[in-house]
Amino acid sequence: MACFDKSPLKTDGQQEDCKQKGDVKLLKINDFLFTTKMDNINLFKIKRYCERSMISKKLNGFVDKYNTTVLLKDGKYEDDQYVSKSSPLQKIESFLECLTNADKDGRVFIDNQARLGQCSLKFLLLNPAVYFKSVVQEAKAVIVAGGTMQPVSEFKQQLLYSCSLSTDDITEFSCGHVIPDDHLLAVALGRGPSGAELDFTYQSRDCKTMISEVSRVLSNICVVVPAGLVCFFPSYEYKEKVVKEWFQSGAFQKIDAKKKIFSEPKNAAQVEQTLCDYGKFIKRTQSSADKAKASHNGAILLCVVGGKMSEGINFSDDLGRCVVVVGLPYPNIQSPELKEYISYLDATLGHKAGQQHCENICMKAVNQSIGRAIRHINDYSTIVLLDKRYGRANVQAKLPQWIRSRLQTHSHFGPALVALRKFFVERSLRSKDKL
Repeated sequence: MACFDKSPLKTDGQQEDCKQKGDVKLLKINDFLFTTKMDNINLFKIKRYCERSMISKKLNGFVDKYNTTVLLKDGKYEDDQYVSKSSPLQKIESFLECLTNADKDGRVFIDNQARLGQCSLKFLLLNPAVYFKSVVQEAKAVIVAGGTMQPVSEFKQQLLYSCSLSTDDITEFSCGHVIPDDHLLAVALGRGPSGAELDFTYQSRDCKTMISEVSRVLSNICVVVPAGLVCFFPSYEYKEKVVKEWFQSGAFQKIDAKKKIFSEPKNAAQVEQTLCDYGKFIKRTQSSADKAKASHNGAILLCVVGGKMSEGINFSDDLGRCVVVVGLPYPNIQSPELKEYISYLDATLGHKAGQQHCENICMKAVNQSIGRAIRHINDYSTIVLLDKRYGRANVQAKLPQWIRSRLQTHSHFGPALVALRKFFVERSLRSKDKL
């Protein structure tokens, strides 16, 4: 299998599915070409031939026209075009094109596994400006737009300044949110209900005190938050460890008695069904006919930052009246790709550029996750950030402005819970006034 990932540096939740367990070798582009005896091949000529002949597209068209039926493992028959939507030749073309980059701008990772089918090649692009420079030079104006681009300092440094643009050439515009100011409450929480300091650094988050404190926070929040609550953990491994501890201590049963607990599955095929079950349960407990006699105050969905439910999923209205983020999901610093990228950034952009990159990866992942709630102008929700580090000014500065302007920092749990209760009481009263 070949992977050609030009942005492979991910959070813990994403890293967990692509851990390097085999013998991983890192080579510069020229070293890879010499090792594989490809140094005497004109890759630019092959690239031009593939572009002009459109051979991979023609092969795809041939497959579409003469598709055959194959027997899948579960005994069902399905067309080839649905089994494999991308041509293997396209992946080879992409990889060969990557090898035409300058030696200093990329690295090749070779992952040797016991089985040939599990081995992989991965190209890491270190300098994205090489692809963007021609666009900047040839266009009169370039608009770069996105939904979650904060923090943007690194983006400008690596993609714009590296293309010889000055600060005078760049105009930055960030929109607020369409919702009224009182439709969102964000809370940065430094201590839990027992008074324990919330420290979810990699060294401390596994201790039973921290795991118990998360259960206490959620148990209390479940009482004041109606309908759906979505809780994001830094990785699948940590989420499973927390749930296991909760079961043994009885905390899981206590939370589940207040809000039915659903959990994000690792299997992508099961995600849609889990979301469907989560939504149906909330709808049933929040309907006017069943709400008075409902045994649960909605449901809670345990997810992973960087997982399948942290991007592209809309937890609008009752699906996400509160989003909780446990800790800061820093990327796996033991990843060979990340180590190499940090070294490159420190060498080209200066000391601590690599550290800044790790922090930006983390906060972009947080911003993606908390942005799953509030999806239209009449929607409302709360955000609870569990970690003492969220109280720091440099961390808060990397939150979107529309969240940062509504953020309350609480060093104790009591005032935070009061603020949450007040928010939902006021929303409930306003809803009754409209009726």
